[in-house]
Parts: sequence; structure tokens; C-alpha cells
Amino acid sequence: MRLSWAAHLADAFDAAIPWAAGAAALLVARERLLEGRELNPQASARAAALLGREAPRADSLPEMAARLPVAAAWAIEDLGRPEDLWRGEIHWWRRLDRDGRAMLADSRFRLEPVVGALALLAVDAWRTRAATGRAPPHRRAASHPARLPLGAGGGGAARGRAGGSAHGDR
Repeated sequence: MRLSWAAHLADAFDAAIPWAAGAAALLVARERLLEGRELNPQASARAAALLGREAPRADSLPEMAARLPVAAAWAIEDLGRPEDLWRGEIHWWRRLDRDGRAMLADSRFRLEPVVGALALLAVDAWRTRAATGRAPPHRRAASHPARLPLGAGGGGAARGRAGGSAHGDR
């Protein structure tokens, strides 16, 4: 399903091809090289459309990066081992944030600012999820994420920009 999302994104908006291809590279690398699972035929076809036929068959991250098109290689090119894929995922989110901000700054009446805003909303959701996911288990379920203290992995994202929660409490 995630490869289907990436393929649809790349087909719908040319400027999103690096996002889609980078996400597909990370997904295929995780499935094949980290978890040791082969892609099913449908997923292989979708991956090939974004990554080429040879890259998904690679036996290592450096080999895969060398076989990827430029639009996808950026996501994994500096990684040496499958255990480092988390760094590639962070790099992907940072690029989405950077590109989204650049698109949002476009003041012309075009699709770019809308896609940029959606990209930034996705990045904010990811950051919020990461912030609340770091909370100790006894605090995560005990109260809503807005009440997490700064030291519990919430910080500004979980408490809201003004320092209080979304519900107005401090």
C-alpha cells in the first residue's frame, strides 16, 4: 500500500517525485535488506516504476544506492548498513520539511503552495507522533499528550507553541 501511495504521488505531482522515490527506496531497503522479506509481484512492479528494475534486487545498501535513479538515491546514499535506515528516514522527513517550506513560499496561484502546506502538516504530524511516542509508558496513556512535561519527550510540539496545551491548560 505504501508503494502504491508513492507511485500515485509521483504520477500526480512532478515536484513530489523525489519524495515518492526516496520513500520507496527506504521502504524497499527496509523490507529486503533489514527484514529479509522479498517484495510480492505487485509491490515489485510499483518499486520498479519508481526505482528501476535493478535497485530493488541489490544485496546491500551501497549497491542499492548505486543502482537507484538520482531522484531516489538521496534517501540512502550515505548509509552503509540496513541498521542505519532510521537515519535515512529522518533525512527524508527533513527534506519534506525543507521542500514543503519552499513550496509554501510560492505566492502564485498554483498547486505548489497547497502541496507545500500538506507536506508541512505531514511533518508536524510526524514530529508530534515522535514526541508523544518518547514519553514514558506510564505517562503516555495516563493523560493526553498535551500534558507531557518538557523532559518527557514532548517539548514544544506536544505542549503547543505557546507553552500550554491545545485545551488551554498549563
